[in-house]
Amino acid sequence: MSTQPRKPAGSPNSTGGEYDFKPGMDGLPDMSGLSRAERRRAWARLDAQSPAWQYSRELLAANRPKADGTDETGTPVCDPMTELDLVDQVVGSEQHLGPAARAFNTMIDDRVQCVMLAEQYMNGRLDSLRRMCASDPARCYSRELVEKAVHARVRVSRLLRLPPYSMSEHRTRVGMRYVKRLEEYKAAHQCKNPSGSIRDQVWDDTLADYIHDKISRGVSFGSGLYYSTGHNADPNKADMTRSWGDGVYNGRKNFEVMRDNCMRQCRQASFDEGFTANTLAAADHHDGDDIKNMFFLLFDRNMGETVEQDAARQLGGISPDMIDQWRIEWMAANGGAGRPGL
Repeated sequence: MSTQPRKPAGSPNSTGGEYDFKPGMDGLPDMSGLSRAERRRAWARLDAQSPAWQYSRELLAANRPKADGTDETGTPVCDPMTELDLVDQVVGSEQHLGPAARAFNTMIDDRVQCVMLAEQYMNGRLDSLRRMCASDPARCYSRELVEKAVHARVRVSRLLRLPPYSMSEHRTRVGMRYVKRLEEYKAAHQCKNPSGSIRDQVWDDTLADYIHDKISRGVSFGSGLYYSTGHNADPNKADMTRSWGDGVYNGRKNFEVMRDNCMRQCRQASFDEGFTANTLAAADHHDGDDIKNMFFLLFDRNMGETVEQDAARQLGGISPDMIDQWRIEWMAANGGAGRPGL
């Protein structure tokens, strides 16, 4: 057996195909009693010692029962090719988006970008899960666990709503309809780059139809939607206009700037980058549900105890018990794929 740990085929710097293990890793310390912050520090030390330690088949297998009596010893470790197949199923391709990529496609119109982001998101989710299993002798990185993790819901709107992405789900609902109509206009008129005035007209028509549909069905359409003229889309506030700098607030331009910024941020950085305590503190003017959802985002991205504590301190009034309760709710909503410490 090789002494060089292997990553799954297709992963960065992979040597392909099978998990292996490096002699000497049998001395891995028991991390089951450590806090999340202590565990992350231990992971960092292991990364420095052996960058591929979390791929060790020996560490990914359970070698003792859990405290509650559940026994995963003897459960096969999910092999790399199965893991890749499961990820491929939920990511899909540009021609046939999988459920994870379709989730991104609700807010991002570039299908190639959606596939890339979905794959990046899934790889990050499984990397966190793999590290947790490798450092927990009672937990097996099994096919069943991987399958639950990749099929857990991807909440894209929650992921992209905070800085540096700042993508408003409310405006994006209209924006995605606008993008579709604009593509139809381009195809019908064989025009690759419609003028600003044409894009304004397409936006205004799309927004008017959107509002009319909501009203006819008796459904709320919210606030903060504006035509390219700066007029409020709410018929009851049609005489109200909004300025933007020294000029008129153009709802179409605002959406395109917001979308382009989000796409630029997605291309420049991984999801984990940019989520700091300072940006999270920008939510301090929201209500309790928004703050809870913000912490759900932290759990989604496995940001760790330090960021959670910093955000709680800056927002104020959030106790460790509240965070633990929200984590339990998050795990239940995600099919039990995660757990405290993950």
